[in-house]
Amino acid sequence: MKKFFAVLAGVALVVAPANAALRMFFSTTGVDAATDLSLAQIQEMRTNLGNPSVNSGARIFLWAEMIANPAAQKWNGISFDVVVNGGRVTSNSLYNYRVVDPDFGDVLYERWQGVNSGTIQPDGSVTNANLAAVTRGEGVNNGANSDDFDRHSEIGVLGTVAGSRTLPKATLLGFYDVALNPGSNSAQIFIRIGNGGIVRSGATGAEPIYLGVGDEGAGLTGSSFGQSSPTADATIVPEPASLALLGLAALALRRR
Repeated sequence: MKKFFAVLAGVALVVAPANAALRMFFSTTGVDAATDLSLAQIQEMRTNLGNPSVNSGARIFLWAEMIANPAAQKWNGISFDVVVNGGRVTSNSLYNYRVVDPDFGDVLYERWQGVNSGTIQPDGSVTNANLAAVTRGEGVNNGANSDDFDRHSEIGVLGTVAGSRTLPKATLLGFYDVALNPGSNSAQIFIRIGNGGIVRSGATGAEPIYLGVGDEGAGLTGSSFGQSSPTADATIVPEPASLALLGLAALALRRR
């Protein structure tokens, strides 16, 4: 698998400096695979950019944000896992955003050549998620095609607005439904770099990868196989109704 994504790194039209960075992060803002993002949702995602805390049973959305130079980027291989300590992923899906010509049926835009949403394990983690754009597909990028077609991308939603392709810019990758394990009062969610690594087309070496917000000093790169941030990328807490029940139980115990 590592060799597979190493090949992806070499599939490039232009060799660019190895100084880009990619951030993968969770947000409470997002849409399903068939729904376009709105400008208001993009603004909401930006306003609340951080490591979210969500109720058990909530849906969170996974995004990837291109950061720093070079001015044009294409991340064409993303391999990762999602680990939940004290909780679990109950369902998930990674999207392959595409636009088809309504008259002729031709694919005008396709983000990924291959999408594997991963496998939900008995412990509630998701392993072996892979997104690849080898000989076709746009990947996560800020090129002209994304600007024109990709309405799951911040760039595509902004469209022809001046500076819309200027980095940083984020792209919606998919969703995760998460829940607490029975008896757990909280859970921490971590994105972990997968066995295939994370690569950018044209990169001359492994580049910085940020997981969640605030781990910029962790020193992770696209070849930090099996590693995650030292801090959680999201947290699950009990639903309000569950908290109320816990409070009533505690009150009953005190009265005894």
